[in-house]
Amino acid sequence: MFINSGNMRNPRAAAEEWILDETVWVINDIAEGLVRSDPKYATYRPVLDNQERMGAHAEQRDRCSSSPDRCRITSMR
Repeated sequence: MFINSGNMRNPRAAAEEWILDETVWVINDIAEGLVRSDPKYATYRPVLDNQERMGAHAEQRDRCSSSPDRCRITSMR
């Protein structure tokens, strides 16, 4: 049986190669970094420090995007 998914981790992937669901977290991290470091986004920084609001956002995001760690491939033949 052959199962193909664009969302399966390749154990030999390079560090900068992500599976589909990982991009959700990577984009979030990049966006947060930009808001925290780029002066033109300074007005949005208090939102990032609002633990309740960001926690609710993360909960919703995690409901819509499955965790890549739920199904990890450890070897390939």
